Amino acid sequence: MRPHRGVHLTVSRFGHPLDPMAGLRLARFEAETVPALLATTGVAGVSTYALHSDGAGFGDAGGAGRGTLVRIVHLDGDPVDAAPAVGALLRPDAAATEIEHVVWSGPLRTITPGSGTGSGRPDPTARPGHRGGPMRIEVDRDCCISAGACILEAEDLFDQDDNGVVVLLVEAPDPTRLNAARAAAEACPAAAITVVD
Repeated sequence: MRPHRGVHLTVSRFGHPLDPMAGLRLARFEAETVPALLATTGVAGVSTYALHSDGAGFGDAGGAGRGTLVRIVHLDGDPVDAAPAVGALLRPDAAATEIEHVVWSGPLRTITPGSGTGSGRPDPTARPGHRGGPMRIEVDRDCCISAGACILEAEDLFDQDDNGVVVLLVEAPDPTRLNAARAAAEACPAAAITVVD
């Protein structure tokens, strides 16, 4: 049995499954993308779930007959290492963006009880060298995998450029934003954010 290291999760808003264009997109995904994913190093399997309703409040529920599509790529390799290749295969091409709107896509590590962050990397919010000075945020743009978790935690501190790479909006935020900055650092699956306080 291969170890389960995590998943790459993609959640999309999708046209109605009886729409011919949506049907073609799903068929193309199964015929082309799934085999390519399974041939990718670190990928153990692929699951797709379609919820044909307005998503019960998830994402944009404005389109009647639209549904939510959940794709799970099961990983036996490190999720962060697999993310660039997997993300590129899961990203809809320009023509498909009319049919499928990606709400969120990114890697998630398996949580192992008692293992700390579970990543094997240092905790980005640890305070071993606390200097007592003003809080500072540092980002490693080369490490960023465009998951967008930082924006969900602190949209006033982080943004993404046109390629989805993290952009630091405020390097030295007000101390009242310390918890939000730490939450963003903890949520980052690539450990691309460091909070120095």
